[in-house]
Amino acid sequence: MFFGLKEKENYDFDMGKFNRDIKQRFPNVIISENNEFNYNMLWEDEYQFNLPMSRNRCAFAIDYFNSKDRINDYAKFIIWLGTYFSAKEEVILCDESGNHSLVMSRGISVDDIVKVLE
Repeated sequence: MFFGLKEKENYDFDMGKFNRDIKQRFPNVIISENNEFNYNMLWEDEYQFNLPMSRNRCAFAIDYFNSKDRINDYAKFIIWLGTYFSAKEEVILCDESGNHSLVMSRGISVDDIVKVLE
């Protein structure tokens, strides 16, 4: 799944707050930098995910996500990620084929996202 903005740069994204929050929510998260992405986040415990973030802070690629209640937890995780983008920006959730997409809004529900994930 891809999740992000159509913009070329995202200056409103608070990287410091995001780093603090993700480390608090997922204490053993491993964050690394590489050439293609600014941050690659990997966490394996109750939830497992691989979450590369583009260098321009406009998009996440959720390469892998797993948990006991995978679909609902995945949807909640996507909603949580959405809180780091400005409410004035159009945030898009899209599957890798581009066949299923959803414009995220502050009122989006877990059920709305589950429909895209299934």
